[in-house]
Amino acid sequence: MAKFENPGAIKAAIDSVLSNGSYSGWVLVGYKDDNTLVLQGKGNGGVPELVQHIKDDEAQYCIVRIDDSTKGGLQKTTRDVFISWFGPGLSIIKRGKKTSHLGTVQNVLKPFHADISAINKANFTEENVRDKSMP
Repeated sequence: MAKFENPGAIKAAIDSVLSNGSYSGWVLVGYKDDNTLVLQGKGNGGVPELVQHIKDDEAQYCIVRIDDSTKGGLQKTTRDVFISWFGPGLSIIKRGKKTSHLGTVQNVLKPFHADISAINKANFTEENVRDKSMP
């Protein structure tokens, strides 16, 4: 069973980065050991900034805010997307074990409008996140 070392720090990071009035930002969570999740980073940039912090041999989870220009209105809107990252260097067995932690992670990294998974940095772009998280 996965547990968070400091869920309060993660909630505070989400509240500060993804506050009302912000139009981009991200919070990244990863593993300290096999079952303990910790805050690994946060930022005010978009997906390109986030991708610099993900690791090819780890399972990590993030919530990222992107511009939602699909509504076509005058008001600028955003979409918060939960992304589970399973790097290409992560073994199939570890990937399966970490997938079982998704519910626990999603209960802390919330709220979000959509959830997607990513396994390749080359395809981990803001355009792909926007397309795959469409309602």
